[in-house]
Amino acid sequence: MQAAAHHAHDLRSNRMEALKNHPTAFAADRARDRETDWQTRIANPKGAIFLAYSGGSPVGMAGILRGFSSKTRHSARIWGVYVSPAYRRNGMGKLCLKPRWTGANKWGFELPSWA
Repeated sequence: MQAAAHHAHDLRSNRMEALKNHPTAFAADRARDRETDWQTRIANPKGAIFLAYSGGSPVGMAGILRGFSSKTRHSARIWGVYVSPAYRRNGMGKLCLKPRWTGANKWGFELPSWA
C-alpha cells in the first residue's frame, strides 16, 4: 500500500530495523534517518513510499523518487527496499515493488533505476 501521513511511525520503525540489521546495504545511517521527518517524505509529490503489512505490522518497504533536473525528470530511482527477515521469500518484496512499476508507468517514467 502507498504510505500516507498516518503511516509515518510504521515507516520510521521499518526503516530503523533495516538500517540496524543491514547498515552496509543502505547509503543512509540510523543517526540521520532517526531525525527524518517521515510525514514530509511521504508527502513528497515527486515520489512515493510503499509499505507491506502482515498482521497489522509493517514488514517491508520501498520508495520511488522522480528525477529533479530537466534531464532526469523522465526517470526515477527505487530506494530503501527492505523486507523483515521473517517475511522474506514469501512475496513481500514483490508486494512492495509491484506498485513502483505501475506508478512509474502512470507517472510517465521510463523503467526506474536502483539507487
